Amino acid sequence: MNRRGATYGFAALVLGIVAILVVPLPPAVLDALLAFNLMGSGIVLLTSLSIGDPLEFSAFAPALLIATLFRLALDVSATRLILTQGHVEGGVGALIPAFGRLDRFRHPDHHPIHRDRGGFATRRRSCGALHARRDARQTNGNRR
Repeated sequence: MNRRGATYGFAALVLGIVAILVVPLPPAVLDALLAFNLMGSGIVLLTSLSIGDPLEFSAFAPALLIATLFRLALDVSATRLILTQGHVEGGVGALIPAFGRLDRFRHPDHHPIHRDRGGFATRRRSCGALHARRDARQTNGNRR
């Protein structure tokens, strides 16, 4: 590939990433692009770990720039999809809910954000402050 072809390819790649920012993606396409992004980041990591001389991977800076721009475009697209179709069953694809389910295995008292009685997300106090407040309510007879 000559230099002109590489320049046009790079420009087309950047324009494609900008199109991802603007055009709403269907959930299946977003899942495929998220999987491609995970695979690409793994390849870049393994390549950077396996080279002996830094000059062997001279394209690291442009690759990092494109990967960062691509991830930003995917984040914007995923956020748009969650806000517009998050209430629909299967409306956000399969990968986004799968990553959301990874947090289910943690104990709820160790999570920094919890839902209050109205369903609003609030910051959780430390366990000591939480238990002291509960004990104070119980001793004063002010139970809710």
